[in-house]
Amino acid sequence: MKTALINWTMTAKSLRILLTLTYMKFILIIFCLFTYTHSYSQITIVDQNNSPIALVEICNSKQNILAKSNGKGMVKWHKIENQSLSDSIHFNHISYDSQVILRKNIKWNDTIVLNEVNIDLSEVLVSAKKIPKKQQVIDACYRSYQTNDDSLIYYTDGLVTYLTERRKINYQKQLKANRAYQNTAYNANIETKKVMVSMKLARTPPPLTEYLPTTFFKRKDLILSQGSNESRDILTKDSIKIGTVKRDSNLVTFTIDNIFKCKKRSFAKFEAIQLKCDVTLVFKVNEAIDVLSIDNFDHLVYSKIYRKYDYKHEKDKAYTAIENVEEIFVETVHLTNGIDNDSFSKSFGFPSKNNYSSSFWEACACEYYQLPPFTAFELAR
Repeated sequence: MKTALINWTMTAKSLRILLTLTYMKFILIIFCLFTYTHSYSQITIVDQNNSPIALVEICNSKQNILAKSNGKGMVKWHKIENQSLSDSIHFNHISYDSQVILRKNIKWNDTIVLNEVNIDLSEVLVSAKKIPKKQQVIDACYRSYQTNDDSLIYYTDGLVTYLTERRKINYQKQLKANRAYQNTAYNANIETKKVMVSMKLARTPPPLTEYLPTTFFKRKDLILSQGSNESRDILTKDSIKIGTVKRDSNLVTFTIDNIFKCKKRSFAKFEAIQLKCDVTLVFKVNEAIDVLSIDNFDHLVYSKIYRKYDYKHEKDKAYTAIENVEEIFVETVHLTNGIDNDSFSKSFGFPSKNNYSSSFWEACACEYYQLPPFTAFELAR
């Protein structure tokens, strides 16, 4: 009897130990399961087609980045779990509308769906990059003549193209058609053949670059008087009037006179007194343009220079009155690239021969052309 009681007592004790161990094992298993689940629980972020979205930024309300979704659109739960239940969790991706959810409404195994953004792209016009044009081309008609004591001695006119680089204005010319006339009868009547008082001033005229308003006003230290925009005087720093600026419709005209009045020059056995040097430049401009800012011939319409000299050789008893006119009547001005300069010349002398094959004055679209002011024009045809 005593032995049975002892055996029963030992059995009950073993049973208690066994139950305790079993309970602890169960608790351990539950704990391990909870820990595993807690550690590896994830939320999934997908699009409307249930496809995972990678690289979604998950931020709190302070825009601190908590995590980014992996290639399967998953984010570990513990990255979000410790945020305040009242905090806002932001799910951001450049290609999807942002989603904002309160932390208390997010569970450890939730699936978050983001809506794709519809991006309307503005219409874009694709074109080739414009290359700045570096050359200026002036197509024009020209005329130049000289009179000695009111007799026409030299005359030339024709069609010409001027070419220059934009950065460094230095014109070259290409004659398309021209006429050249010399009054040989006048020269034959000179008493002393060795004394040629008929110096040759007529030529194919170059553009008057030295008289471009910006350059000329600065070089001569000139002033444009106050007054109406229609007419203003050009003054020296000593308030001497040497020209005018006039506006007419969409044109502006610079007229400059008496720049070199009575300037005497001597060379070899010759003496020349320059009595006049009058310049006219006409530009097509709009009212908004400051006339003194004109520093190129992009809008040139017409140019003229008139020179008057008293000229003689030391053996001559009297001076010969020489007058010279050079005019350019502009047809078109445009910019270009890549013109071959080989067909152009830097020489602007009197043409050696005629190259006249058409009535170019009749075809010329030069707005300012007028017949020369002498009846001897017929001799030059």
